[in-house]
Amino acid sequence: MVRGGKEKKLEIMRDKYVGTGALAFLSFTLLITFSTLAYLPPASLAFSSSLASLSYVIEARLGTAPGDGGLGDDFIKAVRKDDKRFALSFIGALIPSAPLIFFRPVSGLIFILAIIILSLFGKLLDRTFGFSNGDVLGANYELSRALVLFLLLLFLH
Repeated sequence: MVRGGKEKKLEIMRDKYVGTGALAFLSFTLLITFSTLAYLPPASLAFSSSLASLSYVIEARLGTAPGDGGLGDDFIKAVRKDDKRFALSFIGALIPSAPLIFFRPVSGLIFILAIIILSLFGKLLDRTFGFSNGDVLGANYELSRALVLFLLLLFLH
């Protein structure tokens, strides 16, 4: 996104007058999402969205809470203290993914591969910003969905 330290990155991320990066990010993720969906089975959207949601939870579990009292901070603290909710998120991600895994068994491999890649991606975002707030979690969701769709396209075609 931008070169510099954590403070500089956060300053740019929170500047309401600089929307160029957000526009480029949105354009990039929408381009990948819609172009890949045109070539994938309909169940791919549920599969990618469930894995992106799981990525959101994994980042909250592995990430550092900012301590600012925002919704992202509350979500991260709730996920970190409750092992049952964390385990249920895996089950919740597997249920919408089941049809695609059943009809295209290679999707099971993609599911496991995506969890590993998205966990590493979440740690990278946490290290880049120094913590995971709601903005970082939201960006993680969108990028994760696009990444999973791209992986599906690579492995299914």
